Amino acid sequence: MKHYEMVILFHPNQSDRVAEMLERYTSQITEQFNGKVHRVQDLERKKLHYTIKSARTSKAHFAVMNIECSHECIETLKSNFKFNDAIIRFLITLRPEAVTSQAVPLLEMGEKASMSKADRAQMHEPFKAEDVYLNIAFLREFVLETGRIIPCRAAGIAVKQQRQLSRAIKWARFLALMPYCDRHS
Repeated sequence: MKHYEMVILFHPNQSDRVAEMLERYTSQITEQFNGKVHRVQDLERKKLHYTIKSARTSKAHFAVMNIECSHECIETLKSNFKFNDAIIRFLITLRPEAVTSQAVPLLEMGEKASMSKADRAQMHEPFKAEDVYLNIAFLREFVLETGRIIPCRAAGIAVKQQRQLSRAIKWARFLALMPYCDRHS
């Protein structure tokens, strides 16, 4: 069995049912597929950087789950997410090990935050996209006002880290946590 991290965006009209749906998915993973749930975290309702047209909304309720299960379980969950009208988007990433620590709080669209000392230290150490794609304060340091990703020679990081950083920024953009361009403001 492999470890996965799922970020789920629920429609804002369904915010009161998020705990119920997360409990239903948790029981499905543990009972039906004999998997393990390491973390379920509700990251609350946030304003998105752009409107998701399929849902006609610019807000979403975020939740993160870290699970250990089979590929068959993931395929079933993807099917359930796809046909659930309450779920706007979801992202499932493969993790090397189980994550039980709480995720960093997500920043609102207009909210400003500078990098913490831990984030600055992380910039000079090897990191994976899976570890930083929800840390928007860290990712904003590597994106220009126009939405372009700063090249590695200007950012002062290694090429391998630049690849991981680009992947993390693209995941954050897919989840509408960061804008694609300056016209989303």
